[in-house]
Amino acid sequence: MIYWGSDKNGCNKFRCPHVLGKVNCPHGLAWCSSSNYGLVVKTRVKDDPRRFNTPHRGSKNWTKIYNKRTSVERCFGRLKEYLSLKNLNVRGFKKVK
Repeated sequence: MIYWGSDKNGCNKFRCPHVLGKVNCPHGLAWCSSSNYGLVVKTRVKDDPRRFNTPHRGSKNWTKIYNKRTSVERCFGRLKEYLSLKNLNVRGFKKVK
């Protein structure tokens, strides 16, 4: 199934790859759906947030967010390495500051 966006209700929409021209299905279009739009499967994020998330993994929006996350992780790694923040012997924000 090919990711085809999300709606306002928090559902991710997936469509049949044969209809979109991504795969040549030997059974044809009539096997999975009687409409020209093809088979559509919707997944709700509320049902299982670990498996189904918005934005969907692999989409452009997810890639942008993930790239920001990795850059922040690199920054934290550099702070820990070069400012000796790796081994703190105190607790609490005021003492660390």
